[in-house]
Amino acid sequence: MLEFIYAFSQRALSGAQNMYGYSKKKGLFLLFTLIMLLFPFINYRPDLLFFIFVIINVFDVYMKAASFNLLPYMTFLKKYRDIHFWEDIVTGGYFIFLILAHFNILYLICSVYPALILHKGLINKGSGLSFFASATDDATGKTYGIPLLGIKIKRSSTKLRLIFAAISLIAAALIFIFGWNLSL
Repeated sequence: MLEFIYAFSQRALSGAQNMYGYSKKKGLFLLFTLIMLLFPFINYRPDLLFFIFVIINVFDVYMKAASFNLLPYMTFLKKYRDIHFWEDIVTGGYFIFLILAHFNILYLICSVYPALILHKGLINKGSGLSFFASATDDATGKTYGIPLLGIKIKRSSTKLRLIFAAISLIAAALIFIFGWNLSL
């Protein structure tokens, strides 16, 4: 169950960082950037996997933070600023680290949609929108862009996300009750 809490918390913290980035509240943004930099140490392991993950996480969190133009950035990295790209790497990277560190993949899967609801809701609040707004960088709200890669990714509707979140929470309870485990 800890892996659910870890993955959920990291995604929620990332959403809070974004909320303060979009609302241009620099002090809180810097606080949550620092928390995102230190968050991996909740899973400290004295091994190569952890060391590699921390190095990647520091770079990813820095690039995501620099994409909000609230931190100084290295000029040669300016063309690589892309909030969505680095966000996907930051949250996906932690997920992959937990899988490679032998955490229960079933709980990790169950954490995705509940965390996504909170993550996106916090971003919406920071952008001055309602918690459940479906706004993205696409006027239709049906995709979000990763300009660095020149692609658009289809976005699930808020209603579908809420349904998947409810199913995920039920599944997590069943995993806990029956003690199911799937790990590397």
